[in-house]
Amino acid sequence: MRRIWQMLISVKVRRVFQSVIERKAKEFANVQLRISVMGESGSGKSTMINALLGLNEDEEGAAPTGCVETTTEITPYSHPTLPNVQYHDFPGLNTPKFPVKTFMKRTNFSQYDLGIIVTGCRFTENDQLLANALKKAGKPFYLVRSKIDDSVRSESHRKGYNQEKMFQRVRENCISSLKAAGIQDPRVFLCSAFDLDEYDFPKLKENVVSNLSETLKNLFLVSLPNTSEAAIESKRDALRCFIQILAIGSGLSVQFPCRVCPWPVTWSSLPQVS
Repeated sequence: MRRIWQMLISVKVRRVFQSVIERKAKEFANVQLRISVMGESGSGKSTMINALLGLNEDEEGAAPTGCVETTTEITPYSHPTLPNVQYHDFPGLNTPKFPVKTFMKRTNFSQYDLGIIVTGCRFTENDQLLANALKKAGKPFYLVRSKIDDSVRSESHRKGYNQEKMFQRVRENCISSLKAAGIQDPRVFLCSAFDLDEYDFPKLKENVVSNLSETLKNLFLVSLPNTSEAAIESKRDALRCFIQILAIGSGLSVQFPCRVCPWPVTWSSLPQVS
């Protein structure tokens, strides 16, 4: 039966596979996904970018991090394997070297597909300026309370600690500061750059993809690091056929289970085309 199955995958089917590979590759190559990451100095912007890129801070292409502001101008960081996915690290607007009004006037917010506004504590009027600028440009933005793992560690030793109640307090604290800054109906995502799949990151991911085109959605999902089975499964759900065919077409030695074939399939197992 195995030999029969291999013979059934004809030259014509193989060429269809190749056509799908080329078409999808062109789709990905011809689009750019630009994500702006903003917030005040020390909020964890650069650390979050590195987490989304799947890079450690000491790896080539990673955004520099530190206890002092390391970003002095908008700096793009490309994905290590998908260079058309870029995260743009904004300088902290609360630093003396960076005049807010001048920055807001000369920054073209419409060039970004979406914005992520990060805070390590409370959102401020500067965050409101960023949110309003993105809204005016017609771009979706997402409010991230970073370093939530630090809050868990510092609060968990307290008597009567309840994690869900603590999360609720943190959200309410952030929401109240956002409302005070004039942002209507804010939604805050609690995230940790050191454990992306915990806390609210899966919800954040769902919200991001809901506001992207089909191609940009797939590109974003494929670019995310494989931090867990759930992360891999989300990629599989979005690009099941493309990922499998592309992997086979790339000549990888890894075997991929096919949903219609009972055996693992590799490119070398298929009939060769002269």
